[in-house]
Amino acid sequence: MGFMDRVFQAGRRLDQSVYRKLGLDKAVEAIRPKLPPSLMRFGARYGPVVGIVTLVALYAAALSGTTGVTTTDDLTDQEALERFTGLPGEELIDTPSPGSPEEAAQQAQRAASAAAGEIAKQFVAPPTSNVCGKNNVLQTGSTVQFPWAVQCLPKFSGDNGGETYRGVYRDKIRMAWYYSNDPVIVGATKAAGGCGSFECSQDYMQTYVDWFMKYYETFGRKIELVPIQSSGKDDDPTAARNDAERIAGLNPPVFGVLNAPGQAAPSYVARLKEAGIMCFGCGVSLPQEFSEQMAPFAWGTLQSSTFAYIHRAEYVGKRLAPHPANHAAGLLKDKPRTFALVYFDNTNRDYQSGVDFFEQELKEKYGVTLKEKIRYVNIEGCNINAGVMVNALKAADNGQSVTSVIFSGDPICPIELTKQAELQGAQWEWIITGSVLTDTNNFGRLYDQNQWSRAFGVSMLAPDVKNQNDYWFKMYKEMKPNGTPLEEAPVVLGPPIIFFTGVHLAGPKLAPETFAAGMAKAIPTGGTVTIGRRSYGPKKLGGRTFLDYTSFDDMTEIWWDRNARDPNNRQGAYWYVDGGSRYAWYGWPDTKPRAFDTNGATTGYEKAPDQ
Repeated sequence: MGFMDRVFQAGRRLDQSVYRKLGLDKAVEAIRPKLPPSLMRFGARYGPVVGIVTLVALYAAALSGTTGVTTTDDLTDQEALERFTGLPGEELIDTPSPGSPEEAAQQAQRAASAAAGEIAKQFVAPPTSNVCGKNNVLQTGSTVQFPWAVQCLPKFSGDNGGETYRGVYRDKIRMAWYYSNDPVIVGATKAAGGCGSFECSQDYMQTYVDWFMKYYETFGRKIELVPIQSSGKDDDPTAARNDAERIAGLNPPVFGVLNAPGQAAPSYVARLKEAGIMCFGCGVSLPQEFSEQMAPFAWGTLQSSTFAYIHRAEYVGKRLAPHPANHAAGLLKDKPRTFALVYFDNTNRDYQSGVDFFEQELKEKYGVTLKEKIRYVNIEGCNINAGVMVNALKAADNGQSVTSVIFSGDPICPIELTKQAELQGAQWEWIITGSVLTDTNNFGRLYDQNQWSRAFGVSMLAPDVKNQNDYWFKMYKEMKPNGTPLEEAPVVLGPPIIFFTGVHLAGPKLAPETFAAGMAKAIPTGGTVTIGRRSYGPKKLGGRTFLDYTSFDDMTEIWWDRNARDPNNRQGAYWYVDGGSRYAWYGWPDTKPRAFDTNGATTGYEKAPDQ
């Protein structure tokens, strides 16, 4: 179990055990002997609730000598908890899986109610600077209730500490905002129905920041955005590090940055960490090790590849491997399934450990071995070598061709890869893994439709809702009634969700440590058919303990239909099995996939049933 895992386990158990069982004064006494006096003096400035969790995090950093993660695997979960709280240990509880949309909604409601109830006990002052709704959850007005709203807070008064960290001032927080000028990314965005310009994205970002400042607590500080346009391609580590250098050199300094280059994020984030700069929306589909090495400075959208590969291995092992390839074509149809993996990596091999984890998970838990693995490097690697990759897949499994190709890569690669597969008469199934944006309708329409008609699998996303009725659209219109956000707007929204959640819960003395402590006590949110579940902090999964720095926990089952229409009446859409029912890790059923069965499935909703 990693050191920071135990730290955040202790932090969360302080909410659930220390305050509940002993009371705040006794909790302080329990932990005091384990902390240096200098840290206790520091903690006194931070107030009773955030202070103890923060002190534990700071103590971890002091022991490790860095802000990264040090592992101490000689301690059990219980021993670690006792060490940092002085209380008897409690086991982490694995999250059960919802089996239907109704159960998913009920589960999310129960989790939110329980967590919000414990948070509420910590505060005695009923007046709030933000409006409290049901179960002490932040109420965001009559236009739209934000689906991932966290707990509301007591009314803030007094000194916010002024300059508590670089880029944090008494009246503002300076934040850089990163925009990619990579022509491949811009072109794909336009092709997928987005605006694809700096001006549009800047408008979306500023509008969403304004919306969050209207409802979320920022303790008397406004957010000042500093735009940074990329100097190179998204997959260029040198350009990414240079851009991070520019951000580090901003004067006045910034607290953090919203967004990152997609493929070269590791080089970018590493430089930001060196400068002590937080990064939000950074590290898409990178392995868990990346989050741990960058902790607590990098917070990602979607799941880490490690978390996602747990879902993918379970889906392949339980739902596909025991059954014949009934969605393949020609001579491959109904043969026993054999699998190959096509996956994205960069020149530094930052994504490789996630693939290694996937292979291990497949073999050890489900007895499945990949017949072929094809690594392509950066988007260009797929575009240049797509024909060669198809040849290799056809020659796999002793020249018989695999029946099922698992794709875990970027959203642009399948454009050329499926084109080449069709030219060479490929007949296999395509197994969707929910890798970034490949499971969106906008990109699905760009893939070869004959090939992609055999595509199905898992997704972190949720069924589309008609734009005008979806939360991201209504949030924008609330602030700009005369504007109309396009398809990339919800992508732009991702980093601010993480940033404002942590700031809201960090307390007035904003710093990386208090931000992390705030995220650790955020109530779980979502988990319904159109809203994925978000939670942060420690997770014990399959005998391993992780500390989650990324968004989304659950996944759903999808398949592609070239003739279906989405809620905005555009042709070509993903179907969602059982109306978009979502499953937690190790909660997938072992029955055959329901892909290509429209009974109970949906391509989306005119109006979301759960927003």
